[in-house]
Amino acid sequence: MAHSVSHSGGWLPMMPLTKAVVPGDFGQLRGGSLAALGNILDLSLVQPVDANEPLALADDWCWSSGVIPQYRGSGNETQSSDGGANDRGWQKQALGFDGPGSFAFHGRAPQGQWLLNWAEFAPDITLKLTQSAFTFREVVVVTAVAEVSQWGLAIAGGADAELVVTSEDSSDWGGLSHQSAQLAQSRGLTQAVLGCEQGGYFFKAKKLVLSAQKHDQLMQQLLQQANPPTGAQLSHWLLGGLINRVQANELNLNTCLDIFDWADVTLADLHL
Repeated sequence: MAHSVSHSGGWLPMMPLTKAVVPGDFGQLRGGSLAALGNILDLSLVQPVDANEPLALADDWCWSSGVIPQYRGSGNETQSSDGGANDRGWQKQALGFDGPGSFAFHGRAPQGQWLLNWAEFAPDITLKLTQSAFTFREVVVVTAVAEVSQWGLAIAGGADAELVVTSEDSSDWGGLSHQSAQLAQSRGLTQAVLGCEQGGYFFKAKKLVLSAQKHDQLMQQLLQQANPPTGAQLSHWLLGGLINRVQANELNLNTCLDIFDWADVTLADLHL
């Protein structure tokens, strides 16, 4: 579901999607998954953390990439499970996928919740997460969470993948997430979840990074030494490794706010 972020306003999927998360959770990213280690509300911050109550977002979420609609039809089911009459309509959809990683996702009734005063308490959590309570050099803090009440997801594993689903929902993609959804046929899918009524979670977060001033200082030290690194070694330092060149004797309660800053977590950070 990696490509979904380009359609989602920056919301990143939890892995697995049913893994609950709340604003203020902090932890580390491992293998595309957020491993929460605590919540900033437990850090006895000087500045109270302000967050809104969950708010309904505009519409159901419907995202796809590389999906080819192949068939769509409708009918009526006239027999109920107890043998009585039941004039219930149903919709049948057949979807093709053009390659590995192609996907279709539908989530119902998304709601969002945000931390509202990050700038006020960011210095405090920088001190606590890097000096007084923990000594993190790699940590992220969840700043917003979105939850969908019901959802469906199909991800292709190959170029010939196919999904056929029936449901009572007649909208274009709603059949994936509707509680009546049933799998009629599938081929070549790595994942197919239909009509899941367990909440699906997405998040936005900040990650600990070097301040611009400290970044420039360390870059100068790295590239102006007698034998500067090249090739793979240089790539390592440039892809976030510079933070590991900060000397232990440089860091204390008085200097950490000059050394560290925060930046938005992006899809690239999930390594999906």
